[in-house]
Amino acid sequence: MGQPEHELDTTQQPDEARLLEAYRDQLGRDPQSFEKLHGRALLLLRRSGVMSGLSTPDRGMKTLVQRVPSAAFRDLPPSRYMVFPVRKTERSLIDRFYSVGQTRNNDIVVRDVSVSKFHAYFQDEGDAFVIQDARSTNGTFVNGQRVPRQGEGEPIAVRSGDRVRFGNVELTLMGAEEFLELLADVYGE
Repeated sequence: MGQPEHELDTTQQPDEARLLEAYRDQLGRDPQSFEKLHGRALLLLRRSGVMSGLSTPDRGMKTLVQRVPSAAFRDLPPSRYMVFPVRKTERSLIDRFYSVGQTRNNDIVVRDVSVSKFHAYFQDEGDAFVIQDARSTNGTFVNGQRVPRQGEGEPIAVRSGDRVRFGNVELTLMGAEEFLELLADVYGE
């Protein structure tokens, strides 16, 4: 018998990470104007987005992880999924990539004990994104395969539909067009 799934505390997410339902007003928007507002790609945190075996920290640190999931989380509808835009923010001081980590000075903030302060980064190569691990403690993975750490290999390409895992938090990368299709599927338009 495996470890229980963990519940995510969405109240600890910064303003940039929003529930899927917050994008409902974007239904019918064309992909190009959506990209201008929200970026070319988004990371979607689905049910079971946190792997089992994760423990909470001993010190008083805010985390997305709690020990036992509620029944409500196990039955979470798609409208309650968390969405993390892959875009630059004014908090990040480095212009050449989109940083991912646990602290607010990253472009994409994932508050979880298994995510390093500066965990990984995306680079926009024009026709695709690439990802590189920033020498994190718990690693970065794409579709189950470890991403090379900075200085130990080349970044790898990621495409819409790829599963990207930072530590124990697994998200799905979606292009703007696919994200708009998901909104239409979920909200019936």
